[in-house]
Amino acid sequence: MSVTATIALALTARETLTGAAVVDAATPTVVHNKFNINTTINASSTPPATQVSSQTLTNTQTVDLTALPTIPGNVNATGLKVRGILITNPKTNTGALSVGGGANAYLLFGAVTITVALGATLAVYFADGLAVVDATHKLIVFTPNNAADSYNVEILVG
Repeated sequence: MSVTATIALALTARETLTGAAVVDAATPTVVHNKFNINTTINASSTPPATQVSSQTLTNTQTVDLTALPTIPGNVNATGLKVRGILITNPKTNTGALSVGGGANAYLLFGAVTITVALGATLAVYFADGLAVVDATHKLIVFTPNNAADSYNVEILVG
């Protein structure tokens, strides 16, 4: 199996200037996209991407990066790093989704639990900034507002 991942994180806004703010009447529109990310990574890139897991989860779940569910079966991400994560908390749920905490936690966002708002999607590209998965840094806990709520999690490691 080989993995190629395209990471595209973008917020592009067009602002039409009026009045004194217009410097050039021929181009009154400013495009804000300076911080957009669009990159492709795979096993031979720096940073690498070698495994991906896509799951729909319900209730509180602890994802173990040393037994990460993938299409061909569970893989052990020990020695790898999380390169990216996408979390969707559908608007049909009843409330926010908490991510983080627990023993042997893999600290996606430092020693804090983050909240994914109702109806929100959180996508983060970590590149090379996180710890290596090991026996004491391997668990990600997902806790929905209501046990019946389902949410989507995609994790890229390499």
